[in-house]
Amino acid sequence: MKKLKCSLILLILNLIINNVLSMHKTLEFDSIKLEKYNKLSKQELDKKLLNILNKSNLDKNYLRKCVNLIIAGANINMQNKYGITTLMMVSMKGYLGLVKALLEYTGKEPIDLNIQDENGYTALMEAAFYGHLEIVRILLESENCKSPIDLNLKNKCGNTALDLAYINKKTDIEGLLNKYL
Repeated sequence: MKKLKCSLILLILNLIINNVLSMHKTLEFDSIKLEKYNKLSKQELDKKLLNILNKSNLDKNYLRKCVNLIIAGANINMQNKYGITTLMMVSMKGYLGLVKALLEYTGKEPIDLNIQDENGYTALMEAAFYGHLEIVRILLESENCKSPIDLNLKNKCGNTALDLAYINKKTDIEGLLNKYL
């Protein structure tokens, strides 16, 4: 009965995520194959996620696997050896559909938007630095999180997300961030 319940939950999550991702043309995504993860324990899921996050060059397929593992039950706030989370990585690379999937996923652990990597960067800082306006917008508007996003966090160089947008001449992001300050 427990396995049937888990399979049903995974199927429902799969349908929800596929609907979310199909609404966003920024990501071509056929289907999420969560079935292969439903037999793994939380510890095994976390270990698989960490192994992927520790790879040196994460492409879109590896990041999809990270999101799948999180949806299957891995720790959504898992950090690699450099302190980088899946949300930071997909925000930096501009994968809007994956960012939305993570933010809309409401698992056991709420997502922490204020986690900083070893250099003090957050997902918001990454998105602002690389000029991903829509990702900045949805991070600012996110409600399913551990605590409100902190716009005053600074990286090790003393820069906030607003500073990084200014440095990189991302005026549209500067304007958006200023509305939230």
